[in-house]
Amino acid sequence: MRKAVLIAIGLMTIAFRPLSAQESLWVEEAIASQTTANPVIRVTGTLEPVWQASLAGTQGGRLREIICDAGDGLASGAIAWTLDDEDARLAMDAAKATEIVATRQLEELRSGARAEEIERLTAIGGEAQFFLAQIQAEKKRLSKLFDQELVPPVKWDEIGFREKMAERQVAAAEAGLKAARAGPTPHQISVLQAQVDQAKVLVAQARKRIQDCIVRTPRSGRVIARLRQPGEVIAPGEPVLRIVSLDPIKVRFHVGETQVSDLKVSLSLSVQVPAGSEARPATLTAIVPQCDPTTRRVPCEALLSNPDERLIPGQSAEIVLVLSAISGATIPRAAITDTDGHPVVFVIEDNRVHAVQIKIISHIDGSSMVEGISPGTHIVSHGAFGLKDGAAVKIKP
Repeated sequence: MRKAVLIAIGLMTIAFRPLSAQESLWVEEAIASQTTANPVIRVTGTLEPVWQASLAGTQGGRLREIICDAGDGLASGAIAWTLDDEDARLAMDAAKATEIVATRQLEELRSGARAEEIERLTAIGGEAQFFLAQIQAEKKRLSKLFDQELVPPVKWDEIGFREKMAERQVAAAEAGLKAARAGPTPHQISVLQAQVDQAKVLVAQARKRIQDCIVRTPRSGRVIARLRQPGEVIAPGEPVLRIVSLDPIKVRFHVGETQVSDLKVSLSLSVQVPAGSEARPATLTAIVPQCDPTTRRVPCEALLSNPDERLIPGQSAEIVLVLSAISGATIPRAAITDTDGHPVVFVIEDNRVHAVQIKIISHIDGSSMVEGISPGTHIVSHGAFGLKDGAAVKIKP
């Protein structure tokens, strides 16, 4: 019984022996080497169009003809559809007629009165003078009779009224003749000029309505959907076609926040769509300054040519970015452990290990290029699990 108790106490002593009192742990050793390489970033992305739009016109009306259908390609400036332009052409004819009339009236006004008009107004003035002279002669004759009370007052008042009317006719004839000889006033010309200008505006508006009945594509692209059919009536700004531009095409992808500092706009890269196909060259065009707070990744965009239009939006792509050459210490990836979210390696010195925090520059096959240790440093390559800073180790032969 006593012997069993002593054995149990001995086992407990062994079990609770402090780590510093344990025997050295067996580990495998590696030596960090100096390496110069071009880091490579491999990510997946998605193809997106550089430009796509729901094509609409500024003019509403009845669709007369839609030139294309889904899948058709359209060159820049090609006719996409036409509207019935009968009302617009009628408005154009009316506006042109108004312009012609107003222009002729203005021309006649500017040319002044014709000789025939001067003669006519002179004759009217002469007739008015003759009529006034007759009335004045009759009034002179009646004045003596009126003084002798042989003419009633009503008759005398009537002859006076007729004299005043004749004088007004003479004055009006003289003013008309004077105005005809002087020509039009600036006010008269400005009024007719305004009518001409207004008519020209109506003509321009009608011409634009006719032009807007023909809708053209703003740039080359391919039709992905036809939203209306010939014969339907559409409102201004109502889409009829959806168009997408396929050359060039854009690929959108994300990189880790620690990799963004290694990228710059205009960097060359290669794209494979689908994976395993021939790689196509592309150029990094944008690094969106927004990091996802969950994934810690930053969106990027690259542009690649697509002259055969075989690449289409929505396809997945593999992107390979080759960065500028860098130099650093290279160690086996298995030597890197994680301590509180930071990459750490154990450096061996005098059969003891020291935890050293590092920065991973790049992964190359089964190795990693790191900063934080120097080439030639002895590190634990295998067996680092459970190691603590300052632990004693033995190197496996």
